Amino acid sequence: MKKNVKSELNRVQEIMGIKPNLVEQNISIGKTIVTGKEETFKAGKPITVTMDKEATYVAMDSDPKKVVMPFYNELVKKLQAILGDNIKTADSGLKLVKAKIIAGASNYYDGGSTEADIMNDRKTAMPKLECETVTQEDHDPPDFIEGLGYCIYESPTYGNSDWQWIEHRKDGSSSGNKGGTSSGYKDNKALALSRGTKFLAYLKELLMNKGIDVLQPLTEEIVEAFVVDTGGVIDRNRNKDADRNALKPGHERYVDSAGWPNPGQFITMQLEFLKEVGGGQVDDVLSCLVDMNIKVAYYKASNNHNCDAAIFTVLMNKNVIGTANLNNYNDPNKGPYADSKKSRIKSGGGGGTRVCQFIIDNAKAQKILAGSKNPSKIEMGIKGAIIGGTGDGGGKPKYKDVYNGDPKNRGLHASVPHVRIADADGNEFYAGFPEVNMKRGDTSYKKIIVMDVCKQEVDDNVG
Repeated sequence: MKKNVKSELNRVQEIMGIKPNLVEQNISIGKTIVTGKEETFKAGKPITVTMDKEATYVAMDSDPKKVVMPFYNELVKKLQAILGDNIKTADSGLKLVKAKIIAGASNYYDGGSTEADIMNDRKTAMPKLECETVTQEDHDPPDFIEGLGYCIYESPTYGNSDWQWIEHRKDGSSSGNKGGTSSGYKDNKALALSRGTKFLAYLKELLMNKGIDVLQPLTEEIVEAFVVDTGGVIDRNRNKDADRNALKPGHERYVDSAGWPNPGQFITMQLEFLKEVGGGQVDDVLSCLVDMNIKVAYYKASNNHNCDAAIFTVLMNKNVIGTANLNNYNDPNKGPYADSKKSRIKSGGGGGTRVCQFIIDNAKAQKILAGSKNPSKIEMGIKGAIIGGTGDGGGKPKYKDVYNGDPKNRGLHASVPHVRIADADGNEFYAGFPEVNMKRGDTSYKKIIVMDVCKQEVDDNVG
């Protein structure tokens, strides 16, 4: 076979967006390494957890929810082994300050093999890539598409097999080219990067809901992705031990190799936690804010409300904490109307009472206080969510992707809802109607109260 194009390793790596010397990873594949003790942590030294696991995703999917849990559960156990069962920031001072996520993908994408960044040991850069253009008669298997380029890695890892690393498919499609980087590789790496990014975002959410503070933003937040040589097949089809008896039909070409023992789909996470020492006012307010109970309501005895135009977005420091649906006319339950009732805990008949409840968890509390210049003063506001009436003069509202008001086309309900606020122990420190002038149909943001949650003081005369 005559070689027409040759690419040196450094040039290929440059095209593929990697450095000749790949990022050194202090990783033991499949293992968890924890550094730090309770005594050193209290003295200001970090706890570092490095964890590497296979991460099996559904093909072309990047949803982190199922993949994250084994990492999260083990992480919590490791932290509890050092600090005890209660690892909430309020008790232990534990705060996530740095995170690095490395996500991997096998070198197979959408029906064909692709280039790889690193060999199966996940340390070594791939060898020299040889590229050429051939005709069908030059190449076996016969599904090769004439006139297109293909590349192979010349390495003892692959024996004497001419394995194609840029896809050429029987259906006539191809992401291959004449010596460049295939679109399959690019898409594969982009998918791995998306998986790593979403993994970290969801992990931070889980930690915040656990009561562990997450620095906003982290002092270091890195997400990397690598395509791993798995023999040009998905993980479950790779030859793990070079045993011919273990090969699936059609994969005999791999018998001369040393095997591909490690999966391409993996996640390595490295997290650094520090003790929050003397956090001051923000941490005091955070502790007071977590588990606070807010009720936004219409009570039948308070005034004469009977319409389907009473849906409000509830905010604290301009951060949305939920939707209060106080509709009590037809009270539709279709489309977005159903979702807007998730916070409702009490509902009467037509013209009756409606109560919506919001409990501030740790994640919401951190968002409320993020960037606050005066954390002792927390602003609560509402914003009407009604986009005007239906205009049909009666009958049932039109159900679209927005809230359309009541059938009489009267626009947003004008009365400010009744508000109750209680601390984590159930002690109610505010109950009343904020003194805010609202006109019917006004959907602009309205500041309704300002509170000091630790002193349990509320100013509802904010105009």
